[in-house]
Amino acid sequence: MKLAIILFCVFTAQIANGFVEPMEWGAKCVRADAIIRGVVIDMILLTKRTDDSRGLSRERIVDKDFSGPHAVAIVRVTDVLKGPAENYPPIMFIPCGYDFDESPAELTRSKDYILFLHHMGANYFQPLDPFSMHRVQVDRVSKSGFDTESDFKDEAAKTETVPLSEFKNQIAETLRVAAAHHMEHTARGNNQKGEQDGTEQPATHPESKSEGGDKPQPEAEGRSR
Repeated sequence: MKLAIILFCVFTAQIANGFVEPMEWGAKCVRADAIIRGVVIDMILLTKRTDDSRGLSRERIVDKDFSGPHAVAIVRVTDVLKGPAENYPPIMFIPCGYDFDESPAELTRSKDYILFLHHMGANYFQPLDPFSMHRVQVDRVSKSGFDTESDFKDEAAKTETVPLSEFKNQIAETLRVAAAHHMEHTARGNNQKGEQDGTEQPATHPESKSEGGDKPQPEAEGRSR
C-alpha cells in the first residue's frame, strides 16, 4: 500500500522536459517549501531490467517511452534550515533517476545534501529544479546544486564550494530579508487601506455630532424650567 502511494505521488509530480535555467538564489530560498540537510540512506527501485521468458534478452518492465522516475530516494533529515522542524518527518521520500539530462533530481546513496524542496504531500518532496541538490562534503557545500563529485576535486573546491556555515548563513539572511520585505509590503498595504477608510469617515461625523447635540437639549430645557 505504501509503495502504491509513493508511485502515485511520483507519477503525478510535475517533471521538467526541456532545458532549465538555474533558479535565482533568492527565489529558490523563498519558493522552497522546505530547505533541509539530509543523507540518502537507501533507494527504492521503481523500474528495473528483467529477463523475459526466453531468458535471452533483457527488457524494461515499463514502456520504452517512460522517462522516469526510476527510483525514490529515502532521505534521513539531519537539519531543517527552512520550516518548523516539528512539522517535517525524519524520513522523506524524493523521486529521482530520470532518463533526460534536465532531471529534477539525481541523488546518490549514502551522500549528504542540502536540498531545496517542493512539498508534494505527506512525506513526499520534489527538488525545485535540477540545481537544488547541493552536495555536502567535509563541511563544504557545492554551489552548483547539481549532484556531482567534480566540485570537490583539487582546485575546483576553492571556487565551486563554500564552507557549510557560510552557506547556511546565506540561506538564513536571504529568508530574513525576504520576511522583512514581506512585512513592509503588508504594512504599506494596511496603511493605504487605512488612509482610504479615513477619507470616507468625515461624511459620517456631522451626523453623529448632530445626533449627539440634539439629545441633551430637552434635558437642558427641563433644568431651566
